[in-house]
Amino acid sequence: MEFKNRSPRRKPMFDDIPSARWLDDSVWEKTRRRDAVQTDRPAKKRDDSGVSKVRRDFKKPSLNLGQYYTKFRSSRATRFVLEQINLIYKFVKGLPSAPAKFLYIKKHYRQAVALLICLIAVLVVPLTIIETGEKTDQSVAGTSTNSTADPNAPTNEPLFEIIKPAGRELKKEDVIFDPQRKFAKFTDEINGIPAIISQQPLPEIYRTNPADGAAKIAKDFGASELISVDGQQVYFGQDEKGPMTMIFAKNGNLVFVSTTKAVDKEALKVYVGNFE
Repeated sequence: MEFKNRSPRRKPMFDDIPSARWLDDSVWEKTRRRDAVQTDRPAKKRDDSGVSKVRRDFKKPSLNLGQYYTKFRSSRATRFVLEQINLIYKFVKGLPSAPAKFLYIKKHYRQAVALLICLIAVLVVPLTIIETGEKTDQSVAGTSTNSTADPNAPTNEPLFEIIKPAGRELKKEDVIFDPQRKFAKFTDEINGIPAIISQQPLPEIYRTNPADGAAKIAKDFGASELISVDGQQVYFGQDEKGPMTMIFAKNGNLVFVSTTKAVDKEALKVYVGNFE
């Protein structure tokens, strides 16, 4: 009689422990590759602050928080201003049709105050700007005048009408006027010799008798010789070193013709006779 072993088959060791189960080939291969990738991955670089480069880069968004907050705040301010304008507009629009205007204004006093402020700003601010601009212009103009314009500085604009030889062209810059001494002068040549022609209005006491006034002034300058040039009384004088001077009165002006060197006397008389 044959007996069979009916004892139950023994389970493999550790089969009842899930964490100790053997991995099949596919799972093992995936695990091995994952470990290899983690091993080959470079270590995170750290700067002096101890914060990894990856984390530091992650903390730098394209728009920083300050800019985002500024943009958000400005948009809220814009909406707030638009809302207030809308409320003021509704207040103004409803005011004419309100049965009791005082109660209407009292009920919407915020809009009334805002409207009053806007009206004051519209009326007062432009006037203030204009007044400030005028003061600035005046101050700038005053500074410029005081700093650059000297009332006693020579100019090219005499305060009286000068006389000159016939045919002699004078440009504005050729004439120099001294406001302090009240005389004008220009330079010319007589037979190639430089000459200075200066003139001034006759003093008030000599205007009734110009010849007598010219005689007294010529005497003070040492030009005592009286000569006649085409009926014009002219006083002549000469310095020891050569320069010559002729003094005469014509058209309400007292004229001095002075040469830098000696020149032919007849040529000097012809030159003086050409004044008009």
